[in-house]
Amino acid sequence: MNHTRTRRTAALAGSVLLALGAFAACGVEDDEPVTAKPGAGSGTESGAQTDPAVAARAAVTYILDCVGEPVASPATFTVACADGNQSLTDLAWADWGADEATATGTMVANDCEPSCAEGSDVSVPVKVLVSDIVLGEATVNYGALTIRVQGDVPEGMEATQTYPLKTVDPVDPEMGPGS
Repeated sequence: MNHTRTRRTAALAGSVLLALGAFAACGVEDDEPVTAKPGAGSGTESGAQTDPAVAARAAVTYILDCVGEPVASPATFTVACADGNQSLTDLAWADWGADEATATGTMVANDCEPSCAEGSDVSVPVKVLVSDIVLGEATVNYGALTIRVQGDVPEGMEATQTYPLKTVDPVDPEMGPGS
């Protein structure tokens, strides 16, 4: 009988210790609370966005690639989908998710001399602007891409080029989602 009492006492003591440990954990505070930085993880160059609405929208903002797949703040992007003769590389984005986002990078384009099949790639530094926001049911897409060559413009290339981008179907603001 004495052996049973020892087991009960040990079990009770263990339960009390577990309860006290759980209780103690409830009141523990961190030295510094963890806070999210606006724009962090939004594909922005500096993560320095100050508008929480833009930071939230950045998480669902995309451009559609050549096959219609959504990509967020891409490091590379093919502009000439039909033949791949023009692409953007080394893109570093700022303000992704805002009405307009900008990037610096390099445009690689075929000079098509003497023909596109026999041409050479030319690389030039560029600034890129995506704009014309389209609000879809679950995502946001940029509808236009503008490329501005920085510095000397190679012969046969335009200093500024603007392209329409594929987008999702827009939501009718009067009808709301699912319209």
